Amino acid sequence: MLEPVSPLPQPEVSFLFSAPWELEKFVQAVGISVAAQMPAGSWQGYELELSQFTEQQWHDCQSLLSRWQQEFEGKEFKDVLDLGKYGDRVIGIGEFEKISSPWLTKAQSENWLPDGIDFSEFSVETLDGWQPDNLQHFNELQERITQAEETGETHIISPWNETELPLDAAKTFSKNWEKQQNAAQESEGNVVEKAARAVLKIEQNIEEAVYIKKRRDSLLNARHAEPEIPLSLKEHIQLKDYQREGVAWLQQLFLCSPQETAGCLLADDMGLGKTLQILSFLVWFIEKFPDEPPSLIVAPVSLLDNWERELDNFFYTAGIPVMKLYGDTIKALKYPKQAIPDHLQSQGIKNLLKPGWQGEAKIILTTYETLRDQEFSLARQPWSIMVCDEAQKIKNPAALITHAANAIQARFKVACTGTPVENTLVDLWSLFDFAQPGLLGALNEFGKHYVRPIENEAGRDTGRLESLRALIEPQTLRRTKEEVARDLPQKIEVTSCKQLPLSSPQKQLYLSSIANWQQQQALSEGMQQAGAGMLGLLHRLKLICAHPAVVNPEPRYREGSPKLNWMLKTLDEIKHTRKDKVIIFTELRDLQREIQHAVQQRFGFRPVIINGDTSTKSQSQNSRQRLIDDFQSQPGFGVIILSTVAVGFGVNVQKANHVIHFTRCWNQAKEDQATDRAYRIGQTKDVYVYYPTVMDSEITTFEETLDELLQRRRALARDMLCSTPDLSSADFENILKGT
Repeated sequence: MLEPVSPLPQPEVSFLFSAPWELEKFVQAVGISVAAQMPAGSWQGYELELSQFTEQQWHDCQSLLSRWQQEFEGKEFKDVLDLGKYGDRVIGIGEFEKISSPWLTKAQSENWLPDGIDFSEFSVETLDGWQPDNLQHFNELQERITQAEETGETHIISPWNETELPLDAAKTFSKNWEKQQNAAQESEGNVVEKAARAVLKIEQNIEEAVYIKKRRDSLLNARHAEPEIPLSLKEHIQLKDYQREGVAWLQQLFLCSPQETAGCLLADDMGLGKTLQILSFLVWFIEKFPDEPPSLIVAPVSLLDNWERELDNFFYTAGIPVMKLYGDTIKALKYPKQAIPDHLQSQGIKNLLKPGWQGEAKIILTTYETLRDQEFSLARQPWSIMVCDEAQKIKNPAALITHAANAIQARFKVACTGTPVENTLVDLWSLFDFAQPGLLGALNEFGKHYVRPIENEAGRDTGRLESLRALIEPQTLRRTKEEVARDLPQKIEVTSCKQLPLSSPQKQLYLSSIANWQQQQALSEGMQQAGAGMLGLLHRLKLICAHPAVVNPEPRYREGSPKLNWMLKTLDEIKHTRKDKVIIFTELRDLQREIQHAVQQRFGFRPVIINGDTSTKSQSQNSRQRLIDDFQSQPGFGVIILSTVAVGFGVNVQKANHVIHFTRCWNQAKEDQATDRAYRIGQTKDVYVYYPTVMDSEITTFEETLDELLQRRRALARDMLCSTPDLSSADFENILKGT
């Protein structure tokens, strides 16, 4: 209570502190003035008379605050184990139980050819000082990996000799080290009792649909509503008609929640402005319901800066406090491990945020990794709206990230992805188990009723397909560029580069690699290992087709590289005729460097490479977005080299209108995602797409086979509900014939 100092009587002013972190701000403000021996201080616009206020009195205030904090923390730690504080899908706390179903297949994606991890960086020197039985180093390694995931770092420092390790390699090494420890302890018969990581146990809809949210079919009317445009939208921002329809659809569904619907799937084609539609929806909600709980946006770390930037670009954000719950922010908000009580740690609960961590934020941005690691705090916080951007991250029902997303208590959940079905219809089931649990039934029943008949190789059951389409229609919004973005320029595939002849030395290297593999097969003991090494062979053939000098640096292979020679000639033409900008996609690190060197030699500038090692932190001098912005701001001809895997989604590079896929993805959806970095709203020129492919008149090459398979799958995938599984080694058996 503040008593005004005035010659005339003034009413007292009362401040109510409802939580210790509110009082803490007041005590800190007074402490600064007392320490500086100032006769007055200030608090929320009021001047504080401090001439009679002693240092002892300030210490008394601190003691009061400390007691209150301890009481609050005691309640906080008690609440962690109180299931009543979580959503109604949470049924317990314990070790994660592995989910099994015949419809869950191990996602192969790019992993079946090991392009993503450069183990050459994990050298003998890296392991100098490593001791397999040093548990302190093991625990520290895991902590550094977790911290790097939260902050978006691509490398960590090893705890045993302070050398730098790539994050992906460190994670793989950590898993193998853990297996080695477990095996050693089991063989000695003295397994150390170590608390397994605890998770929130949720109702699973695998064998039976036990957790069901009700839905009314009248939701279809939401498509015909008019949007309420948020007042904070800047005057010069005009939503396109289909974006207005999308905002209205989200608003109407939300107003029907939670009684009539639990969420939805926004599956617009890539590049149609899903981010703007969702931000318009969230800002409208904040303006209309200012006293409701905050909203949560979960996205890959590389996209979170983009969400914040677009919010600032499109809206007046003075009344929209935003928190970034990742990176350096998390360090200040979470309890140190030693501050978490032993009885919680012994149950595997080792990550907790401090009380009041959310502050006054209305929108909280976080990563999928933070969602997984901080689920005991995030799942106790009620949310108004939860958005999962690039929701492919929750398409695996057996993954911890999916599990954590389903444990969150939110009034309305939005899954946002341009590729809702990448490999199998199970992807779609998982998205709806998040957005509208129970709608598609139990996973095993869904597999029998829909997956098997629709994905049947002998012929699709169109009746079941249409039945599934009708079931999800009220809560699915999917528009393609062809349907709504009629003002978008053309996307033109340049097919003249699809018949590049193998050079003579390249062909020799290619055939000798196959011959060596076949010889190893013949020597396999009793042929019991037939097929062993096939993936390694395919990886080698992929490199030889792309640029044989990556496999063998002899000058004849560098000179006899038809694809690289074609690329340089094409870049020459673009520079001298159009002066356009070019994106070159390849996920192979060695090849990225080779292309960079070749462009520098020919054109006199060194193109930027953006891959998994590039920082995603906006404050970094060489952050991903800053490098892209620099590339786009340069006038005239330019080249940028991007990793298809690491940068094939979420970034905007509309200033480029030539896209060269120097090496191909194993799933055409990811390849199209990469192309759409340039072919999206804001593009003013026709976009030219190139798939350079080496062929031979006598043999069927790896690239020719891959191109045919991807083209076939691309034709099928025009239907959102048509699954196109990743390729397997069996798809390439014809390349071994006639060699």
